[in-house]
Amino acid sequence: MSPTTLVFSHPDFEDELLAESRHASISLEKISKGLFGSVDSIAKHTAKHNGSFVWARDVWNEVEIIEFDTVSKAATELRARSKLPWVHVTTSSHRRGELIELTFFSKSKLVKLKAKKQAWPGDAARARVLPSFTLLDSNRMAICLKPREEVPGGDWQFEEDREGPPSRAYLKLWEWGWRAMDIPRAGQTALDLGASPGGWTWVLAKAGLHVHAYDRSALALKLPKSVMARIEFKKGDAFQVTPENAPSTDWVFCDVIAEPSRTVELIEAWISTKAGLVFTIKFKGETDFSAIDRLKDVPGAVIRHLNVNKHEVTFWRPPVSI
Repeated sequence: MSPTTLVFSHPDFEDELLAESRHASISLEKISKGLFGSVDSIAKHTAKHNGSFVWARDVWNEVEIIEFDTVSKAATELRARSKLPWVHVTTSSHRRGELIELTFFSKSKLVKLKAKKQAWPGDAARARVLPSFTLLDSNRMAICLKPREEVPGGDWQFEEDREGPPSRAYLKLWEWGWRAMDIPRAGQTALDLGASPGGWTWVLAKAGLHVHAYDRSALALKLPKSVMARIEFKKGDAFQVTPENAPSTDWVFCDVIAEPSRTVELIEAWISTKAGLVFTIKFKGETDFSAIDRLKDVPGAVIRHLNVNKHEVTFWRPPVSI
């Protein structure tokens, strides 16, 4: 098979990607660990569902397969297709791919390009999505001019804060912030439903938001008084917080542990509002695709398995313009 689309998966969630492809009647063929190819029109599927191929780390459409015999020949073929520097995604023949990549970058620029992201993006400039290639073997490469992800291959990595946040859940919000086109701004208001021990509240309050945090258990935050002053904790059940009884808000966040159907019901309760929504949908056992299907056609929404997610996906929708 000569694939026209490449799909990268998290190594631990290949089965979920294959289950999704079967659910969507898309045929995937494994090329190597974490890499699948298809001749089916994944582009049409993702266009139908707001760009989502949920369990994919990255999707490369309109892939071209190039044969070459030397590193310089490979670089020449890439330059002929784009004057932008090309990024290598390792799936096989790592050193050979690295040598090709080094014809476009100095070692120092390459280190900077592939450095781990640091913290919440805030006003950080977003990187340009660069054309990318991966070696299928030592003399064949697959190339893509416009990968889906800013980080080619979707392998988002972060410099962790091991002292401030009360749990590692904050990494989900960091990654979401780097991926999303519209993120909260200082001075806005957010609800954090099922907030304890406070990882997401920690991110949002540090970003300058006023946060109403709801949970049956208390938060475990250590923040300066000026930041804590922006947090109002309310003891209660996250699923009882609805647009009818909640404070006016710009954003609603939720990382609560619950059955997928309950989380979807909570999302559906908030869809009619203008607030931006960011929810984690968690699974036990097999993925409940019926829960995902209920949300795929929400205007402007995206559903993805983030690189730091476990057996869960993140649903988000930006605020609705008036």
